[in-house]
This record gives sequence, C-alpha cells and structure tokens, in this order.
Amino acid sequence: MEVDPGNQTQRVLISSNTARYRGIEAFSGTNKVVTSATALNKLVILDSLSGQIERELTTSGFIRSFSTFGHCVIAGIDGTDSIEVFDLNSSQTKPVLTEGVNLTENDFSGIKNIAVDDKTGTVFARSNIPCNPSITTCDKDFNRVVSFGDSLAESLRNRCR
Repeated sequence: MEVDPGNQTQRVLISSNTARYRGIEAFSGTNKVVTSATALNKLVILDSLSGQIERELTTSGFIRSFSTFGHCVIAGIDGTDSIEVFDLNSSQTKPVLTEGVNLTENDFSGIKNIAVDDKTGTVFARSNIPCNPSITTCDKDFNRVVSFGDSLAESLRNRCR
C-alpha cells in the first residue's frame, strides 16, 4: 500500500491472499520496484507509478532475501544455498547467472540474507540459526557471512550495469 503521510491518502500497489509478499527494493533511476512472493517462489517486478505488475520471475526455491544491482535482481534461495540472478533487460525468464555457496551444513546452514556491494558487485550471504542455550549446548556455530568472490562480481558488473 502506498500512503501519503501529508493527506493520508492510500493506494494499494499489490495484494494477494496467497503470495506472502516479503521485502521491497527499488531499481535506482527507474520507477520499478521488486518484491518477493515467497509462497509462490516468485520475484514480482512492479511499476511503482501505476501499480501494475510488469514481470513475474520464478525461482528454483524459497526466496529468503533479494537485492538489486543495476538492472538485475539477485535472489537468495535458502534451501539450495544458492543465488539466482535475473536480468530485467533480457526477455529470459530463467536466471542468467546462478552460484552456490558449496559449504557443508555445519559451516553454512542456508541463505538467510543477501547483500550486494553497489560499487564492486560483490555478493554476500548470511547464514544464521539462533541457538537457545536453555535447550541445547549451542556448540555449533551457524552464524556466518560468505562472499561469492571476484569472478561473480565481475560477471555482475559486466551483465547488469
């Protein structure tokens, strides 16, 4: 919902009884925004002026987090510990790049959040499972941040800028 705090007018941008929208990010320099319909494993691209859905991009799994970089959107897929990159300048509906964390569950227990450095294109992923010391010994350290490295960052800069 869009709300004007000055006069309290409201406008629904998008709604669904089943999609469970989570998060929103704007594409710099455009009127496009992206949100995730997590229950449907979709990224939804909206025109923020009209409220119209421009595109829906289906991911391979549950979208835990997403970020924008240039004209691309990067989705962090929790169950597969991977990211999927969709290029909005492409008519393709499948990811143009994918990359996995490739660590054991003891070292990385699922993508919970991602971030992209806007200058370098470096993608970071965070894994975290809270521990309750009154229930368990908390001897495993699941709280990690990993970087996907220079090769992916270069690919993102070349593809998405």
